[in-house]
Amino acid sequence: MYPLNQTNGVVFPYTPSITVTQNAKWNPTVLTHSNYSSYFYEGSEVQGISIAGEFTVQDIQEGQYLAAAIQFFRSATKMFFGQSALAGTPPPVVYFDGYGSGYFPHVPCVITQFSHTMGSDVDYIKVPVGVNLSQAGIGQVSGVATPTRLPAISTISIMLQPVYSRNNIQNNFTLEKFNSGALIGNGFI
Repeated sequence: MYPLNQTNGVVFPYTPSITVTQNAKWNPTVLTHSNYSSYFYEGSEVQGISIAGEFTVQDIQEGQYLAAAIQFFRSATKMFFGQSALAGTPPPVVYFDGYGSGYFPHVPCVITQFSHTMGSDVDYIKVPVGVNLSQAGIGQVSGVATPTRLPAISTISIMLQPVYSRNNIQNNFTLEKFNSGALIGNGFI
C-alpha cells in the first residue's frame, strides 16, 4: 500500500470513464376501469457511480502502484473477520473526489464492486511487489518482494454507492440549498 500513501489514495493515471446514475422512484397504481395508471412519488436516490480506468505498467513504479491499487480495492470490499479485534466491522467508507468540488466533492461512498480486466493480447511485466520504493533505490528492501506479472495495460472498474449519514441529510440537506449550489463541496451529488 506504500505507493498509495504518496498520492493520498488511488489516483487514476488516465482520465477514467465515469457514469453517475440518479433515480426518482415513481410507483404506478392501476385504477379500476381506467386506461391509464396513476404515478405516486416514492423517493429519490443516487444509485451508483461506475468508474472504469486504464492503468499502464511501463516500469517498476507503475507496476507497484497498480498492485497497491488492486490490493486496496480488494481490501475495501471485505469486512473484518475471524480473530481480528475488529471482527464484524463492515468494509470502510471511502471518499470520491474528482473534477473539482463542484462535481464530486469528497463524496462518502462504499465500494460495492471491483474488477480488474487483464487482457490476453498484451505483454506482462515482472514487478517486485512488497518493496518500499523509497528504499529500493539504495539497495534496502522493506518487507519481502514477491515477483508478480502485471499486464502492460489493464482496466480497473469499480462501482461506488454514495452513502450519507441520517444526521447529515436531516440537518444539512434541503432541495433549496442543493438547487442554489449552497451544498457544493458538502459531499452531496
